[in-house]
Amino acid sequence: MSSRKYYYRHLLSLLHKHQYFRRPIQEIHAHFLRTDESCGMLALWNSVVKHYSLGAFPHEAVVLFKFLKEQSNPADFDSFTYAYVIKACANLRQPSVGTQLHCVSIKVGFSGYGVFVQTALVNMYVDCGYLVEATTMFDEMPERNLVTWNVLVTGFIKWGQIESARSVFDVMPVKNVVAWTGIIDGYTRANRLLDALSLFRRMAVNEGIKPTEVTLLTIFPAVWKSGCVEGCEMLHAYGEKSGLNELDIRLMNCLIDAYAKVGCINSARKVFEDISDKRKNLISWTSIISGLSMHGMAAEVKDFCRRMENELVKPNTITFLSVINACSHAGLVEEGLEFYRKMVDDSGITPDIKHYGSIIDLLGRAGRLEEAEKIASGIPSEINNVMVWRTLLGACSFHGDVEMGERVAKHLMKLEREYGGDYVLLSNIFSGAGRFLDSERVRNVMVDRNAARVPGISVSKNQRRTVLVQDHLELTTSGRADPKHEAEEAKEAEVMNAAYSVRLSRLFQSLCAMATKSLPATHKLHAHSITSGLLSSHNGAHFTSLLLSAYCLCGHMLYACRLFDKLPKRTLVSYKPMIRMYVENRCPRSALELFVEMHQSGCSMDDTFVGNSLLAMYMNCGDVEGARVVFDVMEEKTVVSWNTMISGNLRNDKAEEALIVFSRMMESMVEIDSATVLSVLPACGYLKDLKVGREVHSLIEEKGFGKRVPVQNALVDMYARCGRIDEAHGVFDKLTEKDVVSWTTMIHGYILNGEVRGALDMFRLMQFEGAKPNEVTLVSLLAMCTEFLDMKLGKCLHGWAIRQHTECDVIVETALIDLYSKCGLVEQSFRVFSRTSKKRTVPWNAILSGCIHNELAREAIGIFKKMLLEAVKLNDATWKSLLPAYAIEADLYQALNIHGFLFASGFIKKVDIVTGLVDVYSKCGNLEYAHKIFDGVSTRNRDIVLWSAIISGYGKHGHGEVVVSLFNQMVQFGVKPNEITFTSVLHACGHAGMVDHGLNLFKFMQNNHPECLRSDHYTCMVDLLGRANQLLEAYELIKTMPFRPNHAVWGALLGACVIHENVELGEVAANWLFELEPENTGNYVLMGNIYSAVGRFGDAEKVRTKMDNIGLIKAPAQSVVEARNL
Repeated sequence: MSSRKYYYRHLLSLLHKHQYFRRPIQEIHAHFLRTDESCGMLALWNSVVKHYSLGAFPHEAVVLFKFLKEQSNPADFDSFTYAYVIKACANLRQPSVGTQLHCVSIKVGFSGYGVFVQTALVNMYVDCGYLVEATTMFDEMPERNLVTWNVLVTGFIKWGQIESARSVFDVMPVKNVVAWTGIIDGYTRANRLLDALSLFRRMAVNEGIKPTEVTLLTIFPAVWKSGCVEGCEMLHAYGEKSGLNELDIRLMNCLIDAYAKVGCINSARKVFEDISDKRKNLISWTSIISGLSMHGMAAEVKDFCRRMENELVKPNTITFLSVINACSHAGLVEEGLEFYRKMVDDSGITPDIKHYGSIIDLLGRAGRLEEAEKIASGIPSEINNVMVWRTLLGACSFHGDVEMGERVAKHLMKLEREYGGDYVLLSNIFSGAGRFLDSERVRNVMVDRNAARVPGISVSKNQRRTVLVQDHLELTTSGRADPKHEAEEAKEAEVMNAAYSVRLSRLFQSLCAMATKSLPATHKLHAHSITSGLLSSHNGAHFTSLLLSAYCLCGHMLYACRLFDKLPKRTLVSYKPMIRMYVENRCPRSALELFVEMHQSGCSMDDTFVGNSLLAMYMNCGDVEGARVVFDVMEEKTVVSWNTMISGNLRNDKAEEALIVFSRMMESMVEIDSATVLSVLPACGYLKDLKVGREVHSLIEEKGFGKRVPVQNALVDMYARCGRIDEAHGVFDKLTEKDVVSWTTMIHGYILNGEVRGALDMFRLMQFEGAKPNEVTLVSLLAMCTEFLDMKLGKCLHGWAIRQHTECDVIVETALIDLYSKCGLVEQSFRVFSRTSKKRTVPWNAILSGCIHNELAREAIGIFKKMLLEAVKLNDATWKSLLPAYAIEADLYQALNIHGFLFASGFIKKVDIVTGLVDVYSKCGNLEYAHKIFDGVSTRNRDIVLWSAIISGYGKHGHGEVVVSLFNQMVQFGVKPNEITFTSVLHACGHAGMVDHGLNLFKFMQNNHPECLRSDHYTCMVDLLGRANQLLEAYELIKTMPFRPNHAVWGALLGACVIHENVELGEVAANWLFELEPENTGNYVLMGNIYSAVGRFGDAEKVRTKMDNIGLIKAPAQSVVEARNL
């Protein structure tokens, strides 16, 4: 027996020794299968499962577990077996298998498995992104250990939910160093650096917990990102005192890197020199070289490179990048080129985009532009080389090379049309060469293409130290000073030299005004304030408040909150910009909390500002009711208050409410302005309220707003939407200055009124008058072609767009994809899509929608998978286009997968996405899941579309009573039904034989919602009565229809006549159908079947003869069988 135990121990030792190699584990696995007595050794099987699950082969662990379960005499599994298999499921990201194991463990009973298995389940749910299930599992555990708590904390951190992680961390009964390290790491990853540093101090000082080397490695990024020199020194001292620095070279490397990044390069060098030569590794050398390069110390970089070579340490890609950067900033061109040659030829390193950028910068600074252009042209096509060409363009600007600059800029604009900086640089190059017309032309192109310029980053430095007011320091190529900033820089210099002079406060206020909404300028001002001692002076609170206002106007919440928290006493000057910033950044809870704090502190603020800010906040968040409550209690309402209410209602699809507010405004005798009419006119157009629109027009003439082009454009749009294209044209003709918006509005007006010829004539006249159509103009015309399925005109417009070089604009590409898809030319739409930018979401959404329109559900799902591979950002429109594909496929397994994806990505909170998911589950036949998702939406957020989706789902599956119950609930909750809702309910009543309910509902619809009546509702009613053999009542209902019955109505009656063999009414319905659909063979066949059923075979033969004489042939039926997704 002892020899057998030794033998088993030897096998276990072999498993542990070869745990990362597949073949040895499989050989031992095979040996166990051949050995009968090993079946009883659960420890051996657990070891195999463990090494499979914890190693690189978790799938084999699951397969082995299933094999053992299928054996006729399987071993009794213990907690280790389940825990290891669950861990394999977590590594495989297979929550479905893990959930099955969860169920099995519940059946067996947790008493035999305890916290070990439950912790593994929590970990599995966390790894798969099922945080709700993980939390539920955690809450249901009768006991928890430290590992369980840490798993949940780190899980929340992993998925970016730092607040949830902190909530769990705060209630932990015991917090060990692992827990502290995890939460600190979470705050660091979330870029909440001050919180991370605060927690570290609390752990080490207040709680007395000794940090490990892992803790120190975690806190280092927070230290250098925040620019905290004292933090580096503290960590350095602690590492020396505890001896960790001698144990772990990683800490020393991090110290070198951190000291360099906070500006203490001498300290970084000292740390490096303190490391013995034997302990120095590649990362140590690279860190110090990178730090020296960051500080522009090229000579020292070269010296350290020689030392590194003497120590026989082979440099890596980061080392070479740092050296080339240092040579570039020091003007050492030949040395930099030599290092580049060594990297490629001697070290065999393939350059990446950063290396190319550095070498281009090196040559560009030296004026060797032709060499730089040659290298840029030779970059492999698979590398995104935009930044390289942009660096070369900057060099062309610096050296005034117009010819090359124009060539490089054109190449850049092909790669990225929307980046404004390229246009600005090219314009500056032309201006420097005296080609002012070309400069103006480039600026106009920039405006036409809506290209935006990205502001730069600034850093301030004094004699003692560099002050960083960004989260990180980024070295950029220096260029010529912008003359526009000379006044600002002069005042900054005066602040630096004035110290505590009497003029300091006035100068600071002036600078704050100049820095308004300019984040780089505000950063520079902040840096000067720190270095000159302003914020720590006796008047520091005043300066802090002014700086706080500047950050609030820039929308930089992080620095604004930091300054606000530092204020010893908060006043109206500090509260006002903070509330406004929270409002503009859609943080309603923070705004309200600060508002309450302000009143509790005794600060009074004028009601107008507070009211208007809260109105804007509520409207921006879509809470119209909240805005209305605030508006009603406001004592003083200015024109801004009224305008906010009108425009807010309009933005939230409450056009009727907008006009009601406008009517109250007129009754209150408040003086309107141009902003008022610009909000009211679109509401009139949306509601087609011509009477109010004309009244507003009279007010415009009376107040003298008619001379403003935007107001006139709004009038044109209003009249066009109200169907008065002649009056719209009259306003348009009176315009003294017609901009591109005026022409586009007029063209769109013709399109709204279905006058294609008028729209095209206006388009031609626009060009004849010298106005240049823009992308919006073209998109309006393409949308017209899509609506009328005019493929010929659409292709002409596509050709025009190509000639005008506007076809690459994203909205034009999207419109073209939509046009070709709706016209059935799917291949052409894919050709257009293939030329679009694959990083833009809108074209992807358009091609998805096109696939759904053409019933190409599987192609749509394939495109979605490509989106994930291309890392395209998904939005609400993506899911609205995609979910119908899963509904068409009606595959429950795919539905569950996409549900999990939506849950993990956070989209499941959107009502319209939930509506699509309800439809998917309904089409899959799983009404239980559909109803659960529906119940998960609060009653307040359930809109008519969501109600219609769940009602339609139950209706299609014949659950008439449930449909009627849901409809009654919807009405009780105050949701107004639409025509789709009524159709679904009537359809369900018909298929469930609920005649009385259907008749009552139809009468309710006629009396309360007559505007919703459509032919579909009469079709449902005829079908309902026909199924109940009330054919005469159905026929009488048809005769009372307010519009002409269509083929669907008569078809429903004919179908009922076939079932109940009613010849007389069948002939009436058939005669109408022969007139409406003379080529529909089904109508002839049904009528012939009625004759045959009652024995009138001669009449049946006459019908078939009539079919033959017309030349109609009955189409054969089709059936589809799906097996294994084929």
